[in-house]
Amino acid sequence: MDFLNDEDRLNNLIEVISGMAGLDFSQKALVDESDNPLNTIALGINMLAEELESSVVSRSELEEQNEELERLTREQEGALLEMSTPIAQLWEGILLLPLVGFMDAKRAEDVLHTVLHEIARSQAKIFILDISGVTVVDTFVANHFIKIAKATRLMGCRSILSGITPAVSQTIVDLGIDIDKLKTTGSMKDALDYAFRQTGFQLDRQDEEED
Repeated sequence: MDFLNDEDRLNNLIEVISGMAGLDFSQKALVDESDNPLNTIALGINMLAEELESSVVSRSELEEQNEELERLTREQEGALLEMSTPIAQLWEGILLLPLVGFMDAKRAEDVLHTVLHEIARSQAKIFILDISGVTVVDTFVANHFIKIAKATRLMGCRSILSGITPAVSQTIVDLGIDIDKLKTTGSMKDALDYAFRQTGFQLDRQDEEED
């Protein structure tokens, strides 16, 4: 390479440094075979540019890995959520689904599909939907419960909504949602008692007259 004058060297260094500031590492500081001290600076800048470029690439790869990890985490959370709310056959003709967590449109449809499928499979007559673990009960969620009740009724199965807390009850009243045709209970125990009576199952209770 021809020897460079100091002005050209400085202009080149400024361009390279400006490019580095904008994450453009395509330019390199010019170095010739002279003993000009600016060569040492140019070599140092080139080394710095290589390190920065490597760091930026690594960061980009790390961000992609983080995005993939977040996606997998969301999928795992969804799977765990489904596993945490399984529909169970408590007794012949009685199904129970304890809902836990947040209800969105997709999960609501999944719940409805699962419930109807299980009712058809088991020929259940009573379906208990416990909502004590649901984080938010708004218009959408409450209306979905009614939708489930209507759908199960069409299949000859009665729904019981258990876990109605005072706060949830007040919310339903404030929202003006009509649940007169939906059997509700404050606890799962009350729901089970009702379900057992409806199916003719008698619990073997012991009187507390013993010591």
